[in-house]
Amino acid sequence: MARETEAILRSVLFNIKRAKTLKEAEAAVRAMCSKEDIDSVEQEISKLKEE
Repeated sequence: MARETEAILRSVLFNIKRAKTLKEAEAAVRAMCSKEDIDSVEQEISKLKEE
């Protein structure tokens, strides 16, 4: 695994473990993402909800 990926995953895990609620965890992860990343994930979630 690339060092950049490891650092990102460690950061995500750290923020999720510190969050007290799912909303806090989501906000922490969103803060690390670009608008394009968030839009892409939201689009995929919408497709799953349609099935």
